[in-house]
Amino acid sequence: MKAEILSTGNEILSGSVTDTNSSWLAVKLLETGIRITRQTCTGDETEGIATAIKEISNRADIVLVTGGLGPTIDDVTAKAAALAAGDKLDLNQKALLSIKAYFEQKSRHMPEINRKQANLPLKSVTMENSCGTAPGFHMEIGKALFFFMPGVPFEMKKMFKTGVVPEIEKRFGVQNQLFSESFTVFGLPEAEVGTRLRGFHEKFSGFRLGFRAAFPLIEVKFSCQGMNTADEKAENAMKQAGQWIFSRLDKRVVSLQGLLMEQEVGRLLSLSKATIAVAESCTGGLIANMLTDVPGSSDYFLLSAVTYSNRAKIEVLGVNQDTIIKNGAVHRETAREMAEGARRIAKADYGISTSGVAGPGGGSDDKPVGTVCIGVAGPGFSKGKQYYFPFIERGMNKKIFAVTALELLRRELIMTL
Repeated sequence: MKAEILSTGNEILSGSVTDTNSSWLAVKLLETGIRITRQTCTGDETEGIATAIKEISNRADIVLVTGGLGPTIDDVTAKAAALAAGDKLDLNQKALLSIKAYFEQKSRHMPEINRKQANLPLKSVTMENSCGTAPGFHMEIGKALFFFMPGVPFEMKKMFKTGVVPEIEKRFGVQNQLFSESFTVFGLPEAEVGTRLRGFHEKFSGFRLGFRAAFPLIEVKFSCQGMNTADEKAENAMKQAGQWIFSRLDKRVVSLQGLLMEQEVGRLLSLSKATIAVAESCTGGLIANMLTDVPGSSDYFLLSAVTYSNRAKIEVLGVNQDTIIKNGAVHRETAREMAEGARRIAKADYGISTSGVAGPGGGSDDKPVGTVCIGVAGPGFSKGKQYYFPFIERGMNKKIFAVTALELLRRELIMTL
């Protein structure tokens, strides 16, 4: 079965907006056992969209289309679909009632401009949008079944689950599902990860192995399609593949569930029923932002202090003035005292800190750009460590400084469990 994705929108075509919808849809469709064979992007012109639809309709079985279902003049996907199918637009009463119900739920009157969103191809079948004003629809064009969904990600995701997947299963039956697992790796370049995992396909035939770099982490994903996880033999095969990968990456594996560093640290803090406070200099609040991006972080995150100046380090965190005079702000001892100070102020179980040279300027011979000192303090201990990363770009340095600090905390946490 061949499936394709068609994204519409001048913003996507120009690169000003990242097309996250396509990547999400490709992953989710693959989980149902259907692999995407091609992705296409076109602008907001009726003729251009219609041409793309006609071309795809001759080679695909299933097509997922996102974008262009809004109320404004540049939302022309429904018109293009009708043009490609040799159909015409008509006011769909079911779609209109859905739009009106959405506004009534918000205690608002439906603007006349939104009436346009109910103009759908006559041969189409509507799909309800429970969290927006743009109804979706599906219809057959050529040899393909097309699903038209809004471009707003959370609306599209909901519609895919409630409208698209059930219709695919109804029309084509349940496909051989893809079963996969992923590990998160930190501290190795992608090339080294690939080298360590050579021989995987020879040992585990029928499995796929993939890598995705999301600096400074790497996701290692292994999968097999058509397996029944209720089968003990299949379950053992997945387990053996995971153990083989883990044995070759060992301590570089951050998470066996493919979690981000901050998610894994949050999970360990929750398991330990422990709390954390953060003192940051060179990372400027990035660690705090990462930790608090994780749902439920209020259970363990207590305090963030961005103590950029030496004065703030001394007066807010209680770093000894002589420590900074003797060693400077970027030093293991300074970082250690910063972590202790954050922990003490917040009455937290753990404290972590960063002080470094993010660049591109400000480095010296003994502390070049990419140097960072990280402090970790916890029950009965405090320590400071110094690292050097060979990056000049400021954003990359801040990111790897922050992830390294969380990695030090992760290592301390796993020793307590």
